[in-house]
Amino acid sequence: IGIDNNVCLRDHLLFNNCILPTDAFVELIYSAFKENFGIDYLKLRNVRINQPLLGEKGVERETKLELKELSDGQLRFTISSKVEEQQAE
Repeated sequence: IGIDNNVCLRDHLLFNNCILPTDAFVELIYSAFKENFGIDYLKLRNVRINQPLLGEKGVERETKLELKELSDGQLRFTISSKVEEQQAE
């Protein structure tokens, strides 16, 4: 994800930083659960964003969403990101 290819990230500014809005995180989660588990309805609880996903011009972030089913049948997700390494030319 980067501001050059993601209008949602590019168009949301907070203190002059591009930031992925919370509803975009929710959409990522919903899409992942629907695609991987066939779930059309989610009830999210205890959602916490520890650090916002910030964007910088010309910087791409590798974004990963991990899904895990817990022993009690609940599903847990984690979203993480890191700056992609630039390949030398």
